[in-house]
Amino acid sequence: MGLYEEAINELKEDVRLSNESTISLAMLGHAYASSGDLRKAEGILEQLFERSQQKYVSSYWIAAVYNGMKDRKKTIEWLETH
Repeated sequence: MGLYEEAINELKEDVRLSNESTISLAMLGHAYASSGDLRKAEGILEQLFERSQQKYVSSYWIAAVYNGMKDRKKTIEWLETH
């Protein structure tokens, strides 16, 4: 529907209320990527990669951000090999 700004604002609030849960961050990254803001989506990926050094982060959530970027190769890679 193209309501990226509204979705991003709601997801930012979700990230805040959830104390930056992995799922909320990944969905925000997906929304940024889907809206065309790849810089912010890549920033979210960096956060998820950093978090994965300290605790488990499902490869599904990394793949979700790459899917928003329309990077089919990395999406499949993260779903199949990580």
